[in-house]
Amino acid sequence: NGQEQPDKVVFNLVNNGNVPAFPVVTVKNNTENGYIGLVNASGVFEVGDREETDTGTVKRSEVLLDFRGNSISDAFNRATKNRTITNYANENETGTPELLNFWGKNHVKLREQLIQGRTGHYSAGLSWDIPRDTAGETGSLNDYIFCKQVFIADSVKQYGYIKITVSDTAGQFLYGVETFKRSLGLDCEFNVLRPDAKDRYNFLKCFTFTGSDDKNKNPFVPSRGQFELKRNAERVQVYYNGSYYNFVIPEIKDRKSAKIHVTLGAFHDKPIVSHMYVDELMYRKDFVPAIGDVPNRYPIGSNVVLNSENDTVTVDGLEKTVDVVDGSHWLEIPPGNSQLEVYCSSWIKTKPTVKVEFEERYL
Repeated sequence: NGQEQPDKVVFNLVNNGNVPAFPVVTVKNNTENGYIGLVNASGVFEVGDREETDTGTVKRSEVLLDFRGNSISDAFNRATKNRTITNYANENETGTPELLNFWGKNHVKLREQLIQGRTGHYSAGLSWDIPRDTAGETGSLNDYIFCKQVFIADSVKQYGYIKITVSDTAGQFLYGVETFKRSLGLDCEFNVLRPDAKDRYNFLKCFTFTGSDDKNKNPFVPSRGQFELKRNAERVQVYYNGSYYNFVIPEIKDRKSAKIHVTLGAFHDKPIVSHMYVDELMYRKDFVPAIGDVPNRYPIGSNVVLNSENDTVTVDGLEKTVDVVDGSHWLEIPPGNSQLEVYCSSWIKTKPTVKVEFEERYL
């Protein structure tokens, strides 16, 4: 029976033979382990890596803004109002954003400002800074945005738009999408936006749909409405109406995202789209460096057999002689009383279960 000490397990052995014996040491790892060392009077035998660590730098995703479910009211309360940045320099944010409870849930909407005889558009917006990640970094080149909205017109004479956009650390527009009804009828647009040198409309892709309450014709009815934006450096992916679309925007490659914006707009001389709401929003930052568990050479539950009888190392029955550290010597158990010490990675919290066997030999 081995005696556990803080840094090792010690076996007091008795070899009643009159010549050295060759031990077979079986180590069952009760937690992950990266190293096993055997030490006795005949020498040292090591497998694995004494310096292998249990933790390291890993990349993970972190949700930094989460306004899903029925928490859009929290988004509304936390947002900076009427300071959005979009693909259009003059959004004329003189409108009023407000919360509406309808169909059993909360929505963000634009208060209508219909003024007969007055032309021009007006809008209102909500903006959120992308929070620091757990590494303490601000800004991101790897974004994921989930949004759910409603866009249904009850009349062919209604107009309006919703924009979901991202701006950089210099306060410049990076990329985004817009849902727009700009003409008489029920034809609506879903446009993927990119910047250009003249700060004007520049569409990467234009989709059309019917702004009725028919879920087969309108992806933004209450039972649907989800879309996604994903950015990795200069690459942007958009999920719309069941399909993914990929784009490359060279101008944004090294520009970090800093703010997320929602803009709702309409026209003074035209009725607003009846149901033009933002219901949910989530922002996730990908590839955040963090300290996390890393897989180790000998997983929990593995059995490592160090066999000095035939000079082999196996892990769960698989030959792993390659794990033997240069300079190691296969051990012998001398006749009489001796000690054998078993070492493992210094960071393990539970010592392994170790069995030492040998056949006594006589000459």
